Amino acid sequence: PVVAGAAAGQGRPPAQAPVGEQPGQCRDDRQEPGPAGRHRPCALGQGRQRGQGGRVEVPGEPSARRGYEHTFDSTDRVCIRPAGPGDRPRPEAGAPMLWLAGTMDYRPLGTTGVQVSRLCLGAMMFGAWGNPDHDDSIRIVHRAVDAGVNFIDTADMYSFGESEEIVGKALRGLDREHIVLATKVHGPMSGDPNAQGNSRRWVIAECEHSLRRLGTDYLDLYQIHRPSPGTDIDDTLGALTDLVHAGKIRYAGCSTFPAHQVVESHWTAERRGRERFRTEQPQYSMLARGIEVDLLPVCQQYGMGVLSWSPLAGGWLSGAFGDGRKNTSRRSAMLPERYDLSLPVNQQKL
Repeated sequence: PVVAGAAAGQGRPPAQAPVGEQPGQCRDDRQEPGPAGRHRPCALGQGRQRGQGGRVEVPGEPSARRGYEHTFDSTDRVCIRPAGPGDRPRPEAGAPMLWLAGTMDYRPLGTTGVQVSRLCLGAMMFGAWGNPDHDDSIRIVHRAVDAGVNFIDTADMYSFGESEEIVGKALRGLDREHIVLATKVHGPMSGDPNAQGNSRRWVIAECEHSLRRLGTDYLDLYQIHRPSPGTDIDDTLGALTDLVHAGKIRYAGCSTFPAHQVVESHWTAERRGRERFRTEQPQYSMLARGIEVDLLPVCQQYGMGVLSWSPLAGGWLSGAFGDGRKNTSRRSAMLPERYDLSLPVNQQKL
């Protein structure tokens, strides 16, 4: 998913280095006096943030991570410099090394105060639904973190828990405190009619299952994957509130909720003293812009962060599909009707 700003429509565009400035350098060379006559490189407008940067993994070569210090100057531009002297990993003799030259843009997650990378790594295709190679998926997670991504999003129903297990394996090799981890609940997980939906019973039980699969004792963001018309929203918010108070989750969010149900959830939270949804995750791309009419203004009104899923419309905007091109994606094999070029609705996408 791509993460929008604190309020929908207020996200900053990617920063560009001014003429004559090298990528990775601070925007200006102003020096400010620090303790004991020391100087710090730039005036910080939003405090210091720790990020992850590093070496791009070369096939056949071991990867190496390098810590970076991400700081924000008075123009809100992210500056990246080594976290400390002597922390550069030493390459092996003859080993090629490619250092990331760009900077990762961070944005506030709604009004939570949490800073997340502009790009969030979605894990839906980890496991049987997409890539069954766990080691390969783990490498993808580590590569993303090396590039500065600190936000990972999965769901219980992705490959029926396998995606969460893969993400959990990947987290074992990372500093959990530096990762903003999100998952979801709602989809059916077995033939049990109560092992699905947004009931208090299931939301609390499945949170425990997700924590076990992910190998962690808390979730940064726990999202209700879809609305459930047959469940009182107060029951769902009450369960999420208890999970926050128990330290199991930090924040609650929703996904693919229509605008009127987002409003209803906030009214209920205010009147009943519940935790409210702090984020919404809708489909949004050049081919799916319906949320601009009402959902984005509602999210802006309530200070909700917006995580857009399928920003490339399931691959249609990647340029890989079209007449005379064979679609070999795993997603098209799982959902062939969405990619059948004989259907008029898919022809319109081209």
